[in-house]
Amino acid sequence: YWDDSAKHFDAKWDYLFGEVIPEVQGAIARSLGIGNPRRIAFAPNTHELASRLLSCWPKGARVLTTDSEFYSFERQIRRASESDVGLAVLRVPTQPFETFEDRLIEEVRRFTPDLVFLSHVFFNSGFTTRDFGRIRDAVLTSNPKAQMAVDGYH
Repeated sequence: YWDDSAKHFDAKWDYLFGEVIPEVQGAIARSLGIGNPRRIAFAPNTHELASRLLSCWPKGARVLTTDSEFYSFERQIRRASESDVGLAVLRVPTQPFETFEDRLIEEVRRFTPDLVFLSHVFFNSGFTTRDFGRIRDAVLTSNPKAQMAVDGYH
């Protein structure tokens, strides 16, 4: 950061938003098998990411998540399900880890969510979600208009 700021001085933001972020979006998109890198969004923390994301959904939207999401997302999704926002929320237990992805996909097919929100690495266990391609395919088969959000912080 220091070197880039010194090198690009007054043009550092153009460099960051014009070169660095698109490069990182591309790398993440390739890793996750996402065709359009511009669909990768960044936020400074889970709270802001969740606020932006949840504000996009109408009353009654269906959200599939896990029982191991970071506190800020869990608090927001709980309030959104209890308030007049009225999101329908289903949490899939991450344990037992050996069957997590299969169980998540089973619930995607049964629940047909509008949004699937899960972590790459769960903060409370260090368990890592591995097969995002298979999960993404199940989400899109279940509901072609559904969105999938991955908290990549931890």
